[in-house]
Amino acid sequence: MQVMWVSTPESYSNPVVMYGASRTKLNQMSHATFTTYNVGHLGFHGKIYRATMKNLNPYSKYYYKVGDLQTNTFSDIKHFKSPPSRNQSLS
Repeated sequence: MQVMWVSTPESYSNPVVMYGASRTKLNQMSHATFTTYNVGHLGFHGKIYRATMKNLNPYSKYYYKVGDLQTNTFSDIKHFKSPPSRNQSLS
């Protein structure tokens, strides 16, 4: 599962997604990569970050936050449900 976020114009030195099965225990982490963008004459510029959350259990609720380890700046905690395994039925 991938998560993407944007920073404008600040950039992070150590961008990560922290995630886990509990809101209070985000015990897994993945480092993010980034690309830059610049919209030209409007002056919009910044970075688009992308991180992959691995080793997720199928059809399970996970909590996550994105941000920067160096500045300890993070988003609010969000959640999602992982997809079922290829052999698992949704019903």
